[in-house]
Amino acid sequence: MWAGLSGVSRRCERGSRYALAQVDEGEAWHRADFQTVCAVAAVWRKRGGRGLPTRHDIDPLHFGPGLLPHLMLIEVRSAADYFWRLCGERASFLFGERLAKRTLGELERSAPAVAAWREVLDCTVAKGAPVYFEVDNVTSSGRPMRGAGAMLPLRAPAGEGRQRRIADVLGVLRLAQLSR
Repeated sequence: MWAGLSGVSRRCERGSRYALAQVDEGEAWHRADFQTVCAVAAVWRKRGGRGLPTRHDIDPLHFGPGLLPHLMLIEVRSAADYFWRLCGERASFLFGERLAKRTLGELERSAPAVAAWREVLDCTVAKGAPVYFEVDNVTSSGRPMRGAGAMLPLRAPAGEGRQRRIADVLGVLRLAQLSR
C-alpha cells in the first residue's frame, strides 16, 4: 500500500491538480473503466507465462493499435529515477507534455506534483507485482479528466548482470474527459 497517498489531492505549480488512489487488482478486473487496463494486463500475463515477462517478451504487435496510445515503457534507472523509453499519446495527455526520452526527475522539476508517480513506480518495483490505480485530474486549462491505470513490472532478463530484479515497468493509462 502507499502510505499516505490513497485519495490525497496534489496541486501542480501551474494550477493543475489531481488525486491518485490505489485500486485492488480484483476490483479493477470487475470495473468497466478498467477495461483497457485489464486488456493490457491480460497480454502482460500471457507473455510472462508463470513469472514476470521481460521487456524483450513484450512486442507492440501483441497489443494492437487500440491499446498502443495508452502504453508507457518505463526503465528503472536506479532507486532514484525512472526513464520513459516510450509513451503513447493518450498517456502523455495527463501530464500535458511529452514523456518519451525523459526522466521522472526531469519531470518533477517542471511539475512537482508528478512526485506521486514516483510513489506508484517505487511500489511496483518494491512489490514486483502489478499496481492498479485511478486518477482524477484537472488540467491547467481547466479540463477535468478521470483515468484508470496500472504499472506492470518487467523482470531483468537472465544474464544481463543487472543488480535489480525489476528492470522496467509497462504502464497503461486510460483517460476520459469528464463533463463540467
